Amino acid sequence: MTAQAGGASLLSRAHLRGLGRCGTLTADAEPFTFPFARSRRDDIPVRTSQRHDIRQEMRARRRLVTRRERADAARRFVIGTERALLLRPGRRIAVYQPFGHEADVTLLTQRAWLRGCRVYAPVITHQRRFAMAFAPLRPNARLTVNAFGIPEPEFLLHQRISPLFLDVIFMPLVAFDRRGWRLGSGAGFYDRCLRHLQRSRRWRRPKLVGIAYEHQRIDALVPDSWDVPMDAVLTERRLHRFATINARFPGGSAR
Repeated sequence: MTAQAGGASLLSRAHLRGLGRCGTLTADAEPFTFPFARSRRDDIPVRTSQRHDIRQEMRARRRLVTRRERADAARRFVIGTERALLLRPGRRIAVYQPFGHEADVTLLTQRAWLRGCRVYAPVITHQRRFAMAFAPLRPNARLTVNAFGIPEPEFLLHQRISPLFLDVIFMPLVAFDRRGWRLGSGAGFYDRCLRHLQRSRRWRRPKLVGIAYEHQRIDALVPDSWDVPMDAVLTERRLHRFATINARFPGGSAR
């Protein structure tokens, strides 16, 4: 999903109708394997002082993903959300606008609309304070480009909602570990916006689901005090669920 000159619409209705007829999105599809994933070290210990280096390495790996691999992974993200029952009608979910080789959630967003979900996207509300909220994202939404070059929907102030009112947030990430810690771009927008989740892991709304390629998984991150753990990460191969949150994802498989 990219912004177009003059605030063009995000998607055409023909795209939505085409997705509804798509026959490739089946739960029986074989897992797609990236050719360079097999040769990497699966468990890379990472310390806080190494975060800059791991960001550089993971971004380099994402740039190696071909157009075909990216499109295939995008279809498998839809399969994963269907299996995990994350796109139930009426749910309020948030997606992101793929930027800088991030995993593509365009098909996932389209499927959410078809399922009757209320879809939102992050919008920057105060650049200097790194403040973020969520605004409605509709099929024909007009997009503008924010100060970081990322498309976001145009919105009125009264349309913004707090993450407390969302059911699921699909989050971009640079890397993730086996415990559910997320390494983001470094600006901290999501951590600030979701700081209420730092106080308790019992009542977790919204659920936080990272979207990534399997090769972005590392063994361990040392979290900072402001980091917010994720409930799950969906890759092109599987749904990774973390710790005591497993019962909240009845449709997936913990691996």
